[in-house]
Amino acid sequence: MTSSPYLTTEEVAEITSRSTRTVQQWCEEGRVRAIRVRSKWRIYCDAFGIAAPPMPRRPSWRVNEVADWLRISRQSVWRLIQDGELAVVRRWSRLCIERDSLLAYIQRAMDTEAA
Repeated sequence: MTSSPYLTTEEVAEITSRSTRTVQQWCEEGRVRAIRVRSKWRIYCDAFGIAAPPMPRRPSWRVNEVADWLRISRQSVWRLIQDGELAVVRRWSRLCIERDSLLAYIQRAMDTEAA
C-alpha cells in the first residue's frame, strides 16, 4: 500500500468507513497514534494492523525521499528546513536531510501530541 510507516486521514477513513473529519477528531483526541506534520495528520500504520516498512538506515535523505516517507509535499519539507526543524547537509552536490534530524523532528511531534 505504502512505503511510508504513516497513513493519511483519507486512507484511514477509507479503511474504517468513516469520514476524514472523524479520523481527524480521533487524532486530536489521541484515540489513534498519530503525529501532526505541519497541518496534516499522519497516523501510524500499526494502529490499524498494517505492517510498517522499516526506515532506511542511511545517514541522510534527499528532500523528495523525506516528502514521500512523511507523506507531505516537497514544499512542506523545504518549509521545515527553513523553520529550522530539519538539519541539512550537502552530499553529492545536493542538499540532504540528516537522518538524526528527521528522527528528532518525529520524536518532538510525538511528544507534542502526547502532551
